[in-house]
Amino acid sequence: MRFPNFWQMFFKKDLADIGNNYYSQLVRWHNTSQIKRFFSDEYQEQFNEDVIFQELDDYIDPDIKRWHPLCRAQYLEATLFMSGYLLSSQGDRMMMGNSVEGRFPFLDHNIIEFTSQIPPVYKIYGLNEKFVLKKAFGDILPESVVHRVKQPYRAPISQCFAGDNVASSMLDDEMIKRFGYFDPSSIEQLLNKFKTQGWKNISERDDMSLAGIVSMQLLHHHFIDKI
Repeated sequence: MRFPNFWQMFFKKDLADIGNNYYSQLVRWHNTSQIKRFFSDEYQEQFNEDVIFQELDDYIDPDIKRWHPLCRAQYLEATLFMSGYLLSSQGDRMMMGNSVEGRFPFLDHNIIEFTSQIPPVYKIYGLNEKFVLKKAFGDILPESVVHRVKQPYRAPISQCFAGDNVASSMLDDEMIKRFGYFDPSSIEQLLNKFKTQGWKNISERDDMSLAGIVSMQLLHHHFIDKI
């Protein structure tokens, strides 16, 4: 169990900015933005948050300001996170790479349209998530399932790059300098940190940073470097 101070530091930034259209995403974006320190100076100069948020404002539904906060959060999850990242990197790519076609019942358009009309109070009752779903199936599912505490699934992200494979080769100093996205000295410090602390004992922030760096390198390797 992590110390309470850790969670306070994790969640407190922008905690009072409840009027922000992107309130539900701010914690995720803030923590993910830490990866910017690994980019080369050339690319860091291009990270203009005002421009980025203006493009985002132009992209999302302009009526979002009128919606209930929970509806805003669900819309942003579906529009920005689910299709662009969650289903792509953790679903479609993995399954298509193994000749599997995924079918997700809760993403059926009829269900989405129906659940979008359910009042927010029935979706989360206090801190009780999936409230109406639990009520609907509570009499046919075991209590251990209905009342089970939510647990995130985790994959051994950075450990995948500890061996000798194509992904880990993207972290070679030569490849980092060749593609030019990241600062070689910053990458070297990160890798030394992994070697010193052990690949299994690294923080989640560094774990995700490494995954982002490798992903960027692989995209360039497969789709740009070979053109």
